[in-house]
Amino acid sequence: MRIVPVIFVGFGNVARALVALMRDKQTFLAQEYGIEVEVAGVWTLSLGCRVTKGIGLEELTPVRMSHAPAVASFPELLQVTGAQVLFEMSSLNPQTGEPALSVLRQALLAGAHVVTANKGPVVHGYSELSALSRRQNREFLFEATCLAGAPFFSLFRETRPGCCLVEFRGIVNVTANLILREMEQGKTFAEGVERTQDLGLAETDPSNDVDGWDAAVKIAIVASVLMGQPTTPADVRRRGIRDVTPADLAAARAAGRRVRLVVRAWQEQGRVLTSVAPEALELSDPLVAAGADALIGECITDTIPPFTVAAAGITPTSTAYDVWADFVHILHGL
Repeated sequence: MRIVPVIFVGFGNVARALVALMRDKQTFLAQEYGIEVEVAGVWTLSLGCRVTKGIGLEELTPVRMSHAPAVASFPELLQVTGAQVLFEMSSLNPQTGEPALSVLRQALLAGAHVVTANKGPVVHGYSELSALSRRQNREFLFEATCLAGAPFFSLFRETRPGCCLVEFRGIVNVTANLILREMEQGKTFAEGVERTQDLGLAETDPSNDVDGWDAAVKIAIVASVLMGQPTTPADVRRRGIRDVTPADLAAARAAGRRVRLVVRAWQEQGRVLTSVAPEALELSDPLVAAGADALIGECITDTIPPFTVAAAGITPTSTAYDVWADFVHILHGL
């Protein structure tokens, strides 16, 4: 049995769901790859850098980790643990992608494969990190950053080689649409936000979701990765749901429509343009029919007929599974 040491940066809901997956899939890893995962280190804002070698997956809790040996810096944690894979799941910084961008760069330079669920370093560092990973002969993977729970980037990479995305339309932020659903049912905007916070979907500060930043980052990643146009959130025409009123929702409903926060990417005069905005959609529109808790993307390519990818009932485990799937992809080369 080979031991594969890994490091976690961030240990929130998604990271804990990933640990649970690893625990549940230990037999699969042993039988298929002959490996055992060891979480050798963790770096969080509250704990700092901790060497967690010797703590089993069943015991990996913040309280237990708080008693693990501390080191002074992340580069030292990489060196001490000899980590082969880094899982980066810290908070989103839509403006710069830091400090996650620097973390991924340091990990690749240290010889580790990197998997991130954080959209910031992908949208701000995709070209740099991709080139660095190739030079280092390491993987840089980020399936969890868009349409969590549905194969998307890996779908193009592994099953649609040479197929170029030319237009995309979708729902990529569940939180905003659940808030709109609550408002459609008579709740205030504040009550809708509170409901999504109770579900563990919205942060204490919901600005990234309600102001469209989370969606803008995701559509910028789609444009950068799959459409060949380096795009940042500042390039996206962005309008969130903060100014959507109950009257707007009632008018849409009377017209047989529903308001959803929709992202788009399309080609125009040799450039890729992107937008995020609330739109009143027909009830028959797949983006409505999929349900308010669904992530869904419609893809038009240069090669094959249009197709749609979707996932409903999004939970932290949905995102964690995408990180897990990237990890299994890495195992093929270890």
